[in-house]
Amino acid sequence: MDSPAVLAGAGVVLLGVSYALYSMSSSSSASSPSAPAAKSTSSAAAPAKSTNGVINVYFGSQTGTAEGFADQIRAEDHGYDVKVHDLEDFDADSASEHAAGMKAAKLNLFLLATYGEGEPTDNAAEFVRLLKAGELDVAGAPFAVFGLGNTQYEHYNAMGKLADGKLEKAGAERKVPMGMGDDDKSMEEDWEAWKEKLWSAFSTGSAKASKGPGKIKPTFDYKEAPAGSKPKSVPADKRQPSTRFYFEAVECECKVNKELRSPTDGGSTKHIEVSLPPSLKYNTADNSAVLPRNDAALVKSLAASLDLDLSKTFELAPHDGKHMFPTPCTVSDLLTKYTDITGPLRRADLKALSAYCSDPLDSAVLLRLASKEGKAEYLEKIEKPQVNFHHLATSMVKSLSLTVPDFVAVTSRLQPRYYTISSSSTKHPTALHMTVSVIEGKNALTGRPFAGVCSKHLQEATKCDVFVKESTFKLPEDNKTPVVMIGPGTGIAPMRALLQEVRAQASGAGGKGGGVR
Repeated sequence: MDSPAVLAGAGVVLLGVSYALYSMSSSSSASSPSAPAAKSTSSAAAPAKSTNGVINVYFGSQTGTAEGFADQIRAEDHGYDVKVHDLEDFDADSASEHAAGMKAAKLNLFLLATYGEGEPTDNAAEFVRLLKAGELDVAGAPFAVFGLGNTQYEHYNAMGKLADGKLEKAGAERKVPMGMGDDDKSMEEDWEAWKEKLWSAFSTGSAKASKGPGKIKPTFDYKEAPAGSKPKSVPADKRQPSTRFYFEAVECECKVNKELRSPTDGGSTKHIEVSLPPSLKYNTADNSAVLPRNDAALVKSLAASLDLDLSKTFELAPHDGKHMFPTPCTVSDLLTKYTDITGPLRRADLKALSAYCSDPLDSAVLLRLASKEGKAEYLEKIEKPQVNFHHLATSMVKSLSLTVPDFVAVTSRLQPRYYTISSSSTKHPTALHMTVSVIEGKNALTGRPFAGVCSKHLQEATKCDVFVKESTFKLPEDNKTPVVMIGPGTGIAPMRALLQEVRAQASGAGGKGGGVR
């Protein structure tokens, strides 16, 4: 067994670990409240497991975090039949049906992220509208709310607070005080602490003892597809809300990609001009969202470590009808475009991965790091050294074994990166400009190099997948109001766009006229 030695050499586990210590570590980790973080969602993934009542879990998620937390609740066995619901399906037509289900449930748990400047996530917009309008008959329905936010933003956890207050006003019965997760500090720790309070209030004593977590049950059917098969068209209502950007982004040509900094600066900032097809429009100071690509060398080494054939083509058929990314596709596409292989590893991720280790000692180590008792070790051995999935799988846990469907079920989806468009739509209606600082460096603790997954992709890109996200950051509607531009950490991009817009207006472009102010 060479993998324990590798882990020990990295300072993760003590050499000469005894069977007693292994047993203690395994059992203590199994009782930890953290759970496998399945990244796909289906309300019909598993049959009812108990008669203690139903817990409905509703999630409003933009990047998948709230969705992952919802799956953790479903994965834990506390004697309830847990049903996970995407708030995308909570609309005026289904409101009465959902309300009836809420009243009959033991608990209705709402996991709500706040997006942008105090706005609901895309999939929760209609639910929030119904709440504000007072159109939900939920009198007597038991509920609890956990909000996901960031204290760096003015409207911290606005959606969680709104839902908590509006549900109470509608007559629903709050069972647990609202919890708030702060992504600026430790969202996962906030979640775990609140989840303990939740289960303390709702524990039935029926939770099953286990030596460790089981493998995640996929919420999709997997099959191999003929080589060369192209992704099938998927209607908008059949796309998973948290990953619909995979279907909506448009491949565009980078007609200009030039370096703005001197070679002696020791860094890279690129000016990139993207040609837009007629279907893609933007307004000045909107955000361009770019779908990243993982580095080809990292993809190749990860596939070799997990014995995955990059050329294999496969197709997924989701149980709930909501597709998480376009298929058929190759395993190379899966690792390159759809999987976050270099992002931070949460403790819940380590617990999930422990079920896929053929070496019991590897599994025990991951369980220990995922446990409350192993929190300090997790900080020192995973968080501070910035250990990610690629490094864990290729250098530390050599007994990790994942089939393609296992890999899809246990890993996180790669998220888009947002850049304020640095051009005026009046001056450049068929092209958008980006000013991108390329992130590169070395971990201070390990000396291991790291790079921004999207900025590195864009550094030499000739093409990129783009969609546009509307922004509330606008010039005054009239063209006479004086404007003072201050860059509060936003960089030069929006200032360049706004200056171009003002000058375009001054020259009469777009028919607005006016002068520079």
